[in-house]
Amino acid sequence: MLLLLLLSGFVLCFVNAESNSWTAWLGTAGFDVPANVNIGFENANHTKIKVDVQTTSKKFAFALYLKQDDMKYIRFVLTQDIFGDLYMDNNHWDGGKPLGVTWYSGAHWVQFDIHDGVADVYIDGKTDKVKTITLNGMTSVKTVVLKKEAGADSSWYSATYLKKIDVEQTIPEYSLHIYTEPKANIYIDNNLAGTTDNGGYAKVLVEKGEHQLKITKEDFWDYSTELQIENDTTLHIDLAPKTSLFRVEKNVTSDLYPNSIGEVKLTLYPIRTAYGTQMQISGVDVVKVYYKNSYLAESNGAYVLGTVDSPVDVEIQFKTPATWGEHSFAVTITATDIEGNQYTNQEQITYEVKELPFLLQTPSQWKIGDNTVTITDQSGEDYSVLLTLKDINGTEVWSQSQGFDAYDSHDFVVPINQSGDYVLEILAKGGQVKTYVPVHVVEPIKLLTPEVNASKGSVATIKIEIQNPTSEVKYYNAEVLGEIFDVNNTPKQAFSIAPGETKIVELKFKVPENITYDNYELTVEVFEKGEAEPIFQNDVILNIKESSFIPIGGDSSIPLWLIAIVGVLLVVGAVFVMRRK
Repeated sequence: MLLLLLLSGFVLCFVNAESNSWTAWLGTAGFDVPANVNIGFENANHTKIKVDVQTTSKKFAFALYLKQDDMKYIRFVLTQDIFGDLYMDNNHWDGGKPLGVTWYSGAHWVQFDIHDGVADVYIDGKTDKVKTITLNGMTSVKTVVLKKEAGADSSWYSATYLKKIDVEQTIPEYSLHIYTEPKANIYIDNNLAGTTDNGGYAKVLVEKGEHQLKITKEDFWDYSTELQIENDTTLHIDLAPKTSLFRVEKNVTSDLYPNSIGEVKLTLYPIRTAYGTQMQISGVDVVKVYYKNSYLAESNGAYVLGTVDSPVDVEIQFKTPATWGEHSFAVTITATDIEGNQYTNQEQITYEVKELPFLLQTPSQWKIGDNTVTITDQSGEDYSVLLTLKDINGTEVWSQSQGFDAYDSHDFVVPINQSGDYVLEILAKGGQVKTYVPVHVVEPIKLLTPEVNASKGSVATIKIEIQNPTSEVKYYNAEVLGEIFDVNNTPKQAFSIAPGETKIVELKFKVPENITYDNYELTVEVFEKGEAEPIFQNDVILNIKESSFIPIGGDSSIPLWLIAIVGVLLVVGAVFVMRRK
């Protein structure tokens, strides 16, 4: 019989393979002849096996079994003669020939990439898969066996095993990077794996799978947790000193900007049941505190948490400063144990404030009327900006959005109709960038005389009080309007006020003689110098009184000094008359 030397090989790639060994059998079709089998791993993670076969048989077959815990299996059968046929079944033959691959003498291989419940099949290293086979819900490989299998020819059932090879898999190891206290001992599965250096860092190698991690250090509470190692892992762990009753994990908002609202989430892990727990926050402006997802109000300078016997979350919302860079504030947590021993946690919350991607220019003094806000991009990126003005109750009173190109600039005109406190919210890049501008609009001008009493032909006076909160001298023009005045001859007055000063201004005008009614409505308007729109406007009621030497009640248009002189003369006259008698 002419024996033909054939060399064949294939690579099996397993994803999620969990077994520690594979067993390979080689069988030939009806010939009990020697064969050489070389088997080994193709990659460092031991998820791909390559099998090279050299045989003097004209025919041979392989079957790949993927067995689960319930002993059901998927079977891939590879036979070689003139054609290579690939079969797949679930405990039985399907009888088909899904692959028609011509195999010639020499080296060949097949690769099965098993993932997500399917097997992608590749032939001879080609990058395009020739078939995807569903694995009937199987998602992981428990046992892999290569063994002799019968083919289409029934005579193959009499074939014998020629060789069996057991290959032990080395379980992959991954790096576990731990950052904690200096000189802390690291235990993996109760075995000492290493000690942190003076910077609190340690690197240990850990096999893939589930493990128990414990970290110990003198004067600190032990830390323990379960680990599932699937790849290189980094852990940051804060050990709790034995003077405290909690181990605290901190999670601070990552994208913070000047004049914004930040949030830090504290997860409190009680070492033992904590009683009378209170929390104090210093070094930052607190907006709100939430405890167990509910708003928690401050009480006598502290936030009362009460009894804590299981892990709980505390969320602190705080205002970020106007400057960017690294900032911090302190959180102090006090509690007692069941024996009455007092414990204190001193936690430092450090956060980073990023520089805004744009330059922001706001008015030095917000006013009633139109206020201009200028935004100029300095990041060189394209994005949109949304400005929203909200009142003290959080109700939106105005908003406007604008798209920005790189280094673009835009003026937003913010209208404000009345004095009060507001917040200008600025959002950019889809809300990733947030900053808030407090807006305080004072009533710079106050009407002191809403009613004025005067007689016909007398001089009446309207008084206003005006403030100048700026650092510059302010110049104003005031005007009194009403039907008693000629349109082209209304009372006007110009005045100025020094920086930071408050002044009372008297607007005097003569009451016409030829008026008809007893009451008139006048309007006082105040303008900044050179401006056409008034910054202040209010109504004054003018009450016309009958002329009398000494006005009684209401406002007098006669100077007080004149009234005083007349009073003195009356008194002197009365004394003189009494003496004559």
